[in-house]
Formats: sequence, C-alpha cells, structure tokens
Amino acid sequence: MSFSIKKFRLLALLPLLAAGACSDDPESPMAVDTTTGVYVINNGVQGMHVPGSVTAIDIEKGSATQQAFLARNGVQVGDTPQSAFIYGTKMYIAVFDSNIIWVVDATTLEIKSSIVPPAGTGKPREFTAAAGKVYASLYSGHVACIDTVSMTVEKTLAVGPNPEQMALTADGTLYVANSDGDNWMNGNINSSVSVVDVAAWKEVEKLQVGLNPTKMATNGTDVFVITMGNYNDIPATVKKITGSVTRDIAPGTLMAIRDKDLFVINSPVTGGDVTYTVYDMEGKVRRSEMVTKPVEYPAAIAVDSNSGMIFITSYKLGASGYAEYTEPCYGQLYTEGGMYMGRYELGLNAVNAVFRTSTTLMPR
Repeated sequence: MSFSIKKFRLLALLPLLAAGACSDDPESPMAVDTTTGVYVINNGVQGMHVPGSVTAIDIEKGSATQQAFLARNGVQVGDTPQSAFIYGTKMYIAVFDSNIIWVVDATTLEIKSSIVPPAGTGKPREFTAAAGKVYASLYSGHVACIDTVSMTVEKTLAVGPNPEQMALTADGTLYVANSDGDNWMNGNINSSVSVVDVAAWKEVEKLQVGLNPTKMATNGTDVFVITMGNYNDIPATVKKITGSVTRDIAPGTLMAIRDKDLFVINSPVTGGDVTYTVYDMEGKVRRSEMVTKPVEYPAAIAVDSNSGMIFITSYKLGASGYAEYTEPCYGQLYTEGGMYMGRYELGLNAVNAVFRTSTTLMPR
C-alpha cells in the first residue's frame, strides 16, 4: 500500500491548526511542530576498535545519511556511543568508551561543546531532562546534572551500580535503573531503582524491582521499568512502579511510551516468537499488532511524541538464524497506527533512535 508522507504530515497538523483557530489573539503567530527526521545512534563494535556513528534520516526525502556526525564535524563520534537525547535546540550524545558527552545542534549536528564527566565518575549511558537541566546516567554509579546554558556538569550524585535509563516525572522525581551490569557473574545481586528528589538532589529510596533493570519510561506520571532477568530462565519483564510497589505488566525487552500508550516489544534472548504489543497504563492490550511489517531482530524502538510515528531498528539475521552484530543494521518507519512507511539502512549495532522535529511559526 502506498502512503504519502506529505499527506501524513498535513493530517498530523490539522488538529493543531484547528486548536489555534479559537485563540483570543488572532494576530499572533502559532508555533507548529513538524516531525522531519530520525537520528540513529550506531554503537560500532565494542572491543574491535570500530567506532560508532550517527545516521541522519530525512523522512520527507526518504533518505538516510551515514556517518552524519563525522561529515559535519570532521571527527568520529567515538567508541561505543550509547544514546542521544534532544532537548530544546541541542542534542546530547553519550559515548560510553570514549567517556564523553557531545552537545550538538539538533538540526545541523554541529558540535557546540564536549563534556567530560568529573574525576571519579564517568562512562555516560542515557539522558532525561526538565527545567533547563539535562541528567546523564554514568556507569560509574552516578547521575550528572548538566546545565543547558553553560553546557557543563553542575553536580553529580551517587546512585547504584552501573545505572542505565532514567525516568523523570512531572513532580521532579527521578527514577534511575541501576543494572549492576558489571556484576553479572554474581547475578546482578545489587541491582535496584534509585528514587531521587531532584530539587533536594538526594536519593530518597532504593527500590528492589527485580533482576537487572535497564530500561525506563514515563509519560510524566506513570513509570515503567524493564528488568532484563538473567538471559536464561528469568525472562525480561516490563513492570510498573507505583510509589514503592512494583507489579508485572508484560514480558518485554524494549519499550517506549506516548501519552497513555505503552509500546512493548518482546524479543526473548533464548528464542521464540517476537511480539509487538501496545498496552494501556494498567497493562491491558490496546493493540496486539503494533506494526504491520515487523523487523527481523529488534534492537531499539522510538515513538514520536509529536506525530505518533514509530521507528524500530533491527539487526539482520544470518543464515544460522542469529543476529549479525558485525553487519550494518536497518530501521523501519511506521505511521501512528503502525502502517509500514519505509526501510532505511543504518550503521553497526543501531542501539538508539530519536525523532527530530522543526518548529514553524504560522499565521492564525
């Protein structure tokens, strides 16, 4: 089935235009956000001295530019980039083994600053942000608070061992998934979720949510965590955190959230069918088939808060049926309803994706 991207973008704007028609100030311009692309963070190959890269996807043109960071800045992004996060006009890129956070222009990828975590901390992994501050998890067991104006680390906070993703709620509570990943031979026995009062900048509680928590998501109110288990007889599970209580929602290895929809992919490491399901906030199935054309072996998922579009990256499967970690990945783009829009070639180990939007001032 063919699909017009331009038509989709127009339809996505209609509710916003309609909402603006009722303004008391008909002369003032209206800011309209349009989703224009996707940035994909490619891990490279850790331990083989293959640096990571950034793929820049232009949705309207249907094109993917490989090595976009290198082409713009003349330097490699570094060894083992983990994630990117757009906040305002800037994008923050965490580069794990190179121990650096790049701050770049979110439109052009031009480097604005480079941040090295303070002594005694390091190995950036993931981001979240609010109120002019960006928070970076550091695998050393810390969270760094970055001021977005000075583009420097203001302060750090010790949390748990080997933190991964975080979730920041509207009331200023930061949840940090402490994976204890370096302690996997002992069963990640020190894993937890740290609950941090951001205003006071202190940890107020450690939650025991299960084995090896790595991924977190929130819509500002509801908080979810994925515990990856032991990659054997304890499966990966999506759990909801309410206060100090955690309950199972569904099996899952990847997730994203938009409003009251929780997008969950379950790709069991031990084999079996891969499922793509959309749940409500209480774990009831909203849609049992998230997308019309699944990928081979999902590596990351992103859902655009603006348009609702879905982007899933994937490894390619070899003849043996296993993922090819030394071959370039690919990604597939879908509409809000999960209709397939196109495929894009990516770099090695495409572990993270973030949608890019542009803001246009339009007359009312």
